[in-house]
Amino acid sequence: LAAHKRLPFFLKSLIEVDQKLKNKIFVKVVLDNPDKSNQPFLNFQNIDIEFQYKINREQIFSLYSRSKNFVTTSLYESYYLPLYEAHYFGCHLVVPKAGYTEDLNFSVNLFECDSEQSLAKSLLSNLS
Repeated sequence: LAAHKRLPFFLKSLIEVDQKLKNKIFVKVVLDNPDKSNQPFLNFQNIDIEFQYKINREQIFSLYSRSKNFVTTSLYESYYLPLYEAHYFGCHLVVPKAGYTEDLNFSVNLFECDSEQSLAKSLLSNLS
């Protein structure tokens, strides 16, 4: 997984989310390659998390159709097709305040790029 995708940043923000949740939630993280370096962050009480690798188009569309939220922590994208796909399927979008998100022509929930607390707050607002 490319460093600009910031998986550790996302997982750290889930620590705060986990502490404030009243009900269990399920989070699926789709990765390009297996990454075992984040195991210390996976001790959640209210979040069930699953990693999936090498997802195909049919699987991703099925995932979008069953999801309520789509979250990306990526800072750099040239044309981020998954945002448009997730939007098409009705997902609430949680994205960083970054150059590529300024041109979106639909509503998104923005968070500060360098703040795990800002991401946690955005995630929690979409879960209530």
